Amino acid sequence: MATFKDVTEQFLNGAVEGSSSGQGNLKIKGDVLVHYYTPILERYGDKYILNMARYSLVTGRLQKQLKEMISEDQLVIVKRVPEGYKGSLIDFIEGTED
Repeated sequence: MATFKDVTEQFLNGAVEGSSSGQGNLKIKGDVLVHYYTPILERYGDKYILNMARYSLVTGRLQKQLKEMISEDQLVIVKRVPEGYKGSLIDFIEGTED
């Protein structure tokens, strides 16, 4: 039975698919970790883009856990990602333009 922690560890170890058991609300979809319908963490070269926008207490705990699991020099923090966003978190890195 995969927990949130199991799924996040799988993602950080390179898994490209998987989900939490029971609720199934944390999923690995390729290079993106999705909580419900919103990308929370995305692989970005040798770094990770962490979505720190606030949605719920559960998401907040997950974001805090991810921030503690990944070294600061590997993290790119983004905010203001709309709930249910379907694109890449790269779109929210300051200084990047389409």
